[in-house]
Amino acid sequence: MLDILMFLLAWLGHACFMMVLLNMAYSMPWDRNFRKVFRLLMGLWIFLGPLYYYYLFGQINPLNTHARGTVLILAHALYMGISFTFAIVALPLITIVRLRRKPPKNLLRETTEVLDVEQVLGHKPVGDGKYHFLADLPFNMLFKVDFTTLRIGIPNLPAEWEGLTILHLSDMHFIGTPGKEYFDAIVEKCLEYGPHDLVVISGDIIDTNKHIAWIEPILGRLKGTHGTYAILGNHDWWQDSDAVRSKLRELNITVLGNNWETVKIKGQPMTIIGNEQPWFHPGPDLFAAPSGVFKLLISHTPDYVYWAASKGVQLMLSGHNHGGQLRLPIFGSIFVPSWYSRRFDMGTFAVKGTMLHVNRGMGSKEPLRFLCNPQVSRILLERI
Repeated sequence: MLDILMFLLAWLGHACFMMVLLNMAYSMPWDRNFRKVFRLLMGLWIFLGPLYYYYLFGQINPLNTHARGTVLILAHALYMGISFTFAIVALPLITIVRLRRKPPKNLLRETTEVLDVEQVLGHKPVGDGKYHFLADLPFNMLFKVDFTTLRIGIPNLPAEWEGLTILHLSDMHFIGTPGKEYFDAIVEKCLEYGPHDLVVISGDIIDTNKHIAWIEPILGRLKGTHGTYAILGNHDWWQDSDAVRSKLRELNITVLGNNWETVKIKGQPMTIIGNEQPWFHPGPDLFAAPSGVFKLLISHTPDYVYWAASKGVQLMLSGHNHGGQLRLPIFGSIFVPSWYSRRFDMGTFAVKGTMLHVNRGMGSKEPLRFLCNPQVSRILLERI
């Protein structure tokens, strides 16, 4: 019985290692079809790898290798031993640290209002997307949208910007599911809050070229008093990205790409930077950006937060990770397409002077969410 328990724990540690590798791999700008094959192979190895080791060892406990002490067997035994140790030591410690992680001190307050779109509409706006059948599964939280209001303190914020509001939308993934009426209900709720000074869209707008037609009736209704700014993400990269940019510009939305511009907001300058790396190149060049000016970075992936900190960015808004979409009680996220794996899966972080907010997104190509509601973020800046 003890041997079986040790084997299962080693299997758990092995699965954790493979998921970290998969998360890191999914941060890379790989071909979409290659990624699918890679994910399938990694999934098979997660489940079949330990069975292969059992076949090699001829016994359930990989640490008992005295009968077959070849270099190959010893190497596999070492790996399974490390996996076992990770499962019983590192994984619990990492989980405890994540559970005890406190919000950054500059996050002055966070409140959330839940919009139950199914209740508002009187039915589930499942739509007709490729995976629409998933939206009807029990316990799916796809139609419960968190409207999160964050009060973020910024040192030396211009007095004119006290209470400056930013509406942050990310990862719409227009694909047919959820249906258009789902997004219409979210937009109606955004408008109820009144006008925002800035509206920011941080990528992954479409998942099929057909749904470029959704951009105008949905996003076209949201206008920032001082501008609406957008970048594209990896799912836009896989589609007709030029058509997406063109449609956004038709709506007077500034599509930053990998560029920046300095604008006056309430009489004070702000440099707004777009970062669509690693999918679109070259990256933003800030050599000529004015110094001493507040910098707002819109980056689809939060992986560039350390780059942002090195460039003196005060506030960075990202999406991409969806909070993992499927979260386990206590443990949290599993699959997060980031070079840093689960570190920046969702929420607000302080990284070397940069405040990073990672939005969980409004939609997803695979319409499944568990313990991870879709999200719209409202950010209010305060002087500290």
